[in-house]
Amino acid sequence: MADDRSRQQLINRRTTLIAALGRAEQFVEKYEAERDQGQVKLRLENLDTVWMGLEDVQTQLEDMEVTNQGMAQNLAFRSHNETRYFQIKAALQSFLPNVPTSTSAIPQSSLSGLSGIKLPTITLPEFDGDYNNWLAFHDTFVALIHSNPEVHDIQKFHYLRAALKGEAAQLIESIGISSANYTIAWQTLVSRYANDYLLKKRHLQALLDCPRMKKESAAALHSVVDEYERHTKTLRQLGEPIDSWSTMLEHLLCLRLDDATQKAWEDFATTTDNPDYACLIEFLQRRIRVLESMSVNHQAQPASNHQPPMFRRQSFHKTVSHAVTEATPRKCHSCDQHHPLFQCPKFEKMSTAERLQVVNEHHLCHNCFRQDHLARNCQSKFSCRHCKKRHHSLLHPGYHPLNADQSSTSSNTASCSTKPITKQVAITNNSKRSPTSTNAVTTQTTNSSQTSNANVLLSTVVLMVIDCNGQAHPARALLAVVSSWLLQVTH
Repeated sequence: MADDRSRQQLINRRTTLIAALGRAEQFVEKYEAERDQGQVKLRLENLDTVWMGLEDVQTQLEDMEVTNQGMAQNLAFRSHNETRYFQIKAALQSFLPNVPTSTSAIPQSSLSGLSGIKLPTITLPEFDGDYNNWLAFHDTFVALIHSNPEVHDIQKFHYLRAALKGEAAQLIESIGISSANYTIAWQTLVSRYANDYLLKKRHLQALLDCPRMKKESAAALHSVVDEYERHTKTLRQLGEPIDSWSTMLEHLLCLRLDDATQKAWEDFATTTDNPDYACLIEFLQRRIRVLESMSVNHQAQPASNHQPPMFRRQSFHKTVSHAVTEATPRKCHSCDQHHPLFQCPKFEKMSTAERLQVVNEHHLCHNCFRQDHLARNCQSKFSCRHCKKRHHSLLHPGYHPLNADQSSTSSNTASCSTKPITKQVAITNNSKRSPTSTNAVTTQTTNSSQTSNANVLLSTVVLMVIDCNGQAHPARALLAVVSSWLLQVTH
């Protein structure tokens, strides 16, 4: 019972103090300079006394509270009345008459030290009626102009008009410029934009509307982090318990991150006991520094060929005119080995009809055996060497590689004999290379006497061509009678 009586007494005392705060608020709203200016200083002193008593009573009531709901209500009550107190005190201070500044409080040594320093001019902030920018404008204007005793009210009014744009300028446009009207104009602005409830909603909505990052970059990450930090600090300044929103803010900020950054954070969050909003901000700041360092390193690297030095493309000796290579051997559609279809032993042993069936089953070009186009769209310059039509020689009706080889080596006369001659040929680069880097190839040269057969036997060579990745690939070259090299892909 004693506790209940004591609690009720505190509540009654608080009600009395709140009523005194309300009377001070009414004085500000109905203030007239000629009538009420003499009361301003006394009311400021009384306001401080009222607030000190209210804080003491409110603290005692909060200490007696045992439920979370009751504690939350007390904190909300304190926050609301604290805002009222500061608004009333600021208004009363603005009503004080200008007092000449005494220079005796400033040491002469300090003045002499600053006499030779020319400080840059401070530009007044502009305000266009955006609630998100009100607090920054209000605090700066009050510090530079409104609370400056050396600036007369008529000057303050001119500064205020120059700083306002758009909707805010229209709000005081009808107020005539005079020393007495400056306070009216300033209070008009404060009444419109010093709306804590609306300001809180605006800044909270800005957190929800923050755009999501499209890709990971230091600039995009900077923008998101700065946006969240700016609005959360403003909400804290407005009295919101930001520290108790940690989990919600962490989740909202995560939704604004790109996939790579979000994954990195989730991986990091599993290693910490309390992955809250402050931890996320610290993690993102470190990631920004890493991305900025990587960007600087990439800019410092000179543009160069990314191929390994020992496997860069280099031109062959002057006797080589052209070479066509393939990065990796294609998979054979006949035996599933890694070689072109036209070099497949199994495919060569088939009849023409069987070879044609394999080509049709795999939807291959009839001319070059590739899979990405049809024969009518084939870009290859080769065609059947028997009938010159647009199909591969292996698809020529009745043609078989084994029969062709036999007929070419024993044609028309028994006196024509062939003797293969094996030659070792070395292909070297123009650049200087070690002896171990020389590629040896073997040529099979078949000499035959001239006969009436239309087929002419020419010398060929099988050589290994090294691509940009250091992989070796076989290629067949035709050895012309003038001893020059003409390289071509076997057809």
